[in-house]
Amino acid sequence: MTGEAEPYGEPHKVPRAYQFVDFSDYARPLADWAVHRLVHTPVSPHLITLFYGILGLWAAILYARGTWPAGALAGLLLILKSLLDAMDGALARARNRPTKAGRFLDSNLDFLINAAVVAGIAQGYPISWICAVLAFLSMEIQGSFYHHLYVLYRHRVGGDTTATPRETPTPYPYESPTLVRVLFTVYRIFYGWQDAFVRWVVQRLKIHPTGRRFRSFLTQISVFGLGFHLLILAIFSWFHAPHLALILFFTVFNVYLGALLWSAAGRR
Repeated sequence: MTGEAEPYGEPHKVPRAYQFVDFSDYARPLADWAVHRLVHTPVSPHLITLFYGILGLWAAILYARGTWPAGALAGLLLILKSLLDAMDGALARARNRPTKAGRFLDSNLDFLINAAVVAGIAQGYPISWICAVLAFLSMEIQGSFYHHLYVLYRHRVGGDTTATPRETPTPYPYESPTLVRVLFTVYRIFYGWQDAFVRWVVQRLKIHPTGRRFRSFLTQISVFGLGFHLLILAIFSWFHAPHLALILFFTVFNVYLGALLWSAAGRR
């Protein structure tokens, strides 16, 4: 959306010329449609973020029941959560009002929702808590690898810079510094260890986010984005087996991630 006819900013994270197929962002077309209709309304991006937080926690409660109807509904809520997750940041960018508070609030809620959903599945389905913890940690690390490499890419191609490779509590001029610092403190507790580990691995493997081949690599690694994790969970939920999705995350997905990272080592 770069033409002069558009009365607002670019809602996408990267310029159109540098976009790639993102499997985790499957809700983007519908999210763009909704953003077009919300951009001139009083609806706040933070309100959308908080609403999808409620949906995610509701899904976790439903999973804990362990019944097929509850699990199927939980899967639908996760899909809706992914749609809203695609909308909040896009709406802020469309209004030329991205915020650090929104960036940290989004990630913090994602962490809490993931933990709650995994705990709900462990409570309601035949999977051990050890396996559930391994699945949760795998989802987090996998998502952090995808996020970090995508952020590096966005900075290289002139895309959205609200998220940075090394996060700091530096607010935009129009937002509350206190709120940003509080949310950043929580973010550091949840993600500080993940970010440090991911940066170390990426630096050791000398993975550089440049060139057309890297766009293909981002497409391959986008299956580790949270949206795709939740899509897999939803599909397995409709077959009354979300616990099998968790096993998939800490087995096959980890092997695939390792293979992708190794294949990209030293790539320029």
